[in-house]
Amino acid sequence: MVPFFTVLLILPEALPFLIVSRPDFVPSTCLSSNQIEKMWTGSKEKRLEIAAGFVKSCADGGNFRPEQFGTNDFVRMVAQYQPQHFDWSHLPLDTLRNCSTWVGLKRGSRLVPHFDFLGKEDALMKAEGLDAMTDGELRVAAEARGISTIGKDSEAIKVELETWLALTVDPEVKMPGGLMIIASAIRTGMSGSIVERL
Repeated sequence: MVPFFTVLLILPEALPFLIVSRPDFVPSTCLSSNQIEKMWTGSKEKRLEIAAGFVKSCADGGNFRPEQFGTNDFVRMVAQYQPQHFDWSHLPLDTLRNCSTWVGLKRGSRLVPHFDFLGKEDALMKAEGLDAMTDGELRVAAEARGISTIGKDSEAIKVELETWLALTVDPEVKMPGGLMIIASAIRTGMSGSIVERL
């Protein structure tokens, strides 16, 4: 947001060029629905690349097999007994970059406040229910969590958000953001969705 306002104050005539050429540079409230759709399509492609990388890393010698991440019980167990491995401060730089890209952020330093906000929003969404949300609100909420919405209807998005909330709003287990992204990426890489596989 700061770079946007800097350009707005110093070089306002460049703003129309930036809005057209770099829609990710400006706040989403300044974008048309076509620009947002284009941005989310690009995010989906990046997420698929990241997901393939996480699946390959896990399969090529990680401590866990990719298919283990398919169940919520396994992800909760890892969160309960090995959360330190998924804390932002312990993740390698390339993993942090991938996590940032996964949720649509440009810099890893913003992951902590982003996930603090998501934690509060998750609790509110769980309390009020997803049925109270409009289609647009569902899509924005999903994209903020790294759930691609391109080509999905509202019901499919709700199912994925319910899966997310089942893991993040759990009074017994605090879910590390890094684990949530990695588990979501592995599930997406294996099945195209973060929905639990039993």
